[in-house]
Amino acid sequence: MEARRHLGRVPGVARWRAGVYAGVVGLFLGTAVAAAPTVPTLPVVTGHLDYHVSWNGIPAGDATVNIARVDEAASYHVEGSVQTSWLVDWLWSLRARVSASFTTADLTPLSFRYDRDMNREHSLTDIYYDPSTRWPTGVHVKRGRTTTMSVNDAGVMDPVTAIFRALAQPIQVGDTYRYDVFTGESSYRVELHVVGEDTITVAAGTFKAWRVEPQVWRVGTGVDTRLRHATLWVSEEPVRAVLRIRSEVFIGAVNCDLQRLGV
Repeated sequence: MEARRHLGRVPGVARWRAGVYAGVVGLFLGTAVAAAPTVPTLPVVTGHLDYHVSWNGIPAGDATVNIARVDEAASYHVEGSVQTSWLVDWLWSLRARVSASFTTADLTPLSFRYDRDMNREHSLTDIYYDPSTRWPTGVHVKRGRTTTMSVNDAGVMDPVTAIFRALAQPIQVGDTYRYDVFTGESSYRVELHVVGEDTITVAAGTFKAWRVEPQVWRVGTGVDTRLRHATLWVSEEPVRAVLRIRSEVFIGAVNCDLQRLGV
């Protein structure tokens, strides 16, 4: 454990680890995708998605996402999990589970939970929404200590709801979208720049995609360097999904690619 912590402080290893973090956790933390708070125009696609994370072709982790519609609750429920590979585990291990719910009518957030073990240290974050104001409150538990943080803004969304709001928006090259995301522990300001259209091939198939470059600021501290050099590819209609997240690191790049899309 001490060797792992020491390596984590080496600048090159730290930047590589940040790139892996951006790839696997970016799917769930909303620092990867967010959008203007407009009424969504495209339907939420339900089903199962599998992702693989690699660093210069070397396996670094895997993630899964399940999206289901719960008609009796008039909501969507999303569950995801992510884990680093045995090779990455030697330097930095992550086992994470995320779940969230939001309404079917206008994708209003209802609940959020982020449960993870990082280097075998467990922590848990829940976001609760005030029923009258819709203001979110985050409750974070780590090492037996509970920290509570509230945001007095009904327009702020949890990471998962923000992702699906983003995927439901109309997109054009040249657009810039801005949004505020609350993880339950920190607040972020996100800008998404839609810079082009590409045809890309991942294991799940070949897709026409929007190429998006994000800029992320952590409120109170400045630019979030984990995604300073990231690029996203999002499939065009009729099925909107994150196809690839690419994060430049000190040697090469970390890619998070869609392996399977079951709708």
